[in-house]
Amino acid sequence: MTRKALVSSSEQYSAEAQGEVCRRLPGASVGQALAPGLHLWDLATPFVDAASKLLRDRPVFVRHVAPVHRVVVLANRQDDDLQLIRTQVRDHLLGHFQPGLPFSVQHRVLPMLAYRPYEIQVALQDEVQ
Repeated sequence: MTRKALVSSSEQYSAEAQGEVCRRLPGASVGQALAPGLHLWDLATPFVDAASKLLRDRPVFVRHVAPVHRVVVLANRQDDDLQLIRTQVRDHLLGHFQPGLPFSVQHRVLPMLAYRPYEIQVALQDEVQ
């Protein structure tokens, strides 16, 4: 069970969103800022429990909360990076997919990378089919 989450907010209200998460999820700590208003969090409880708490006591400034199953460090070399992502999905995440059902990969590609989310989606289609 994952104990990491991606939390997004408006760049303008990022500090308020972080405060909301801290108050609602004791023991959670904000980690790396991936982009303005987008932070990787370490949770004190499994994601499912944290998400349930946030659903009961909805924050105002938080836009999205998503589980993080894998963190993959990319080198900005498209072929190498896409192969690394395919390997990570095949070796660690395929058990979460149900064969025959449509899927969508939630991911963030930072502006400094030379490829876009579409390339990642296409690269993963053969692995998940």
